[in-house]
Amino acid sequence: MVNFTFDNPFIQKVILFLKKYGIFIAPIFLFLLFMFLLLFSYTRPPKQSLNNIPPSQTPNNNYTSSSPQYISPSPSSEQSSGTGMETDEKAMVMWTNSSFDQNDLSGLNSTQTTLADGSIQYSYSSDNPNRPNIIIVKNGINIFQQTPFTDTPLTDNTNYYGTPDYKATGSKFWGANAVIYIYLSKGIAIVGDPNKNQMFEQMIFQPGTVQQFEQYDTDMIGAPQKL
Repeated sequence: MVNFTFDNPFIQKVILFLKKYGIFIAPIFLFLLFMFLLLFSYTRPPKQSLNNIPPSQTPNNNYTSSSPQYISPSPSSEQSSGTGMETDEKAMVMWTNSSFDQNDLSGLNSTQTTLADGSIQYSYSSDNPNRPNIIIVKNGINIFQQTPFTDTPLTDNTNYYGTPDYKATGSKFWGANAVIYIYLSKGIAIVGDPNKNQMFEQMIFQPGTVQQFEQYDTDMIGAPQKL
C-alpha cells in the first residue's frame, strides 16, 4: 500500500513534475473541463418552457379596431363579458347611452345649433373639409353621431356587421350611387359606394324605429327597404 505523504518519493516526483510542466498542463485541463461541461449541457433533457405552449392553448389577445368614436368605443372582434365568457361585439348595440360633456369638444372649434325638437347639434371639422363631424345631444345624452371616413374599404365594415336591417340608395351629399346600410337594432349605419368599395361615413344613433332614423339622416334620398 502506497503511503501518500509529502515525504513519499512518488508524491515528490509528482510535485516536481507539476512544478516543471504545470504551466502547460493547466490550460489543457481547463479546456477539457470546458468541453465536458459543454457536452453535458447539450445532453441534458430540455426544461418545459412557458413559450412552448401549443398555439391552441395560448389566449387570443388580438383585437381589431376602427377609428375612435365619441359615442361608442372602438369595435373589436371579441370583448370579455366580465364572467369569463366572451361576447361577439357584432351583436352588441353600438350606441352606449353616454352623457354629453362639452369639454370633450374643447379645442375643436365646434359650432352649436338648436334643432326643431329642442336637441342640440354640434359640428366640427373632419378629414373631409366639406363634411363635418356631427354630434346631436338631447336631454344631455348623445343620441346621434356622424363621422366621415377616408380611404376605408366599405366591405371591412359591411362584412363585419353582416346583413343590415334596412338598406337605402342615394344621398344628397354622397351622390346617387351611395348606399346606406342601416343596422337599426345595433344603432349603427354605414354609408358607402359598393361599386368602388369605398366607405364614406358612419352614423351611430339611439336605436328606435326606421322613421326615427330618417329624422337623423336627412341626406338619404331613397326610402329604407327592409331586408
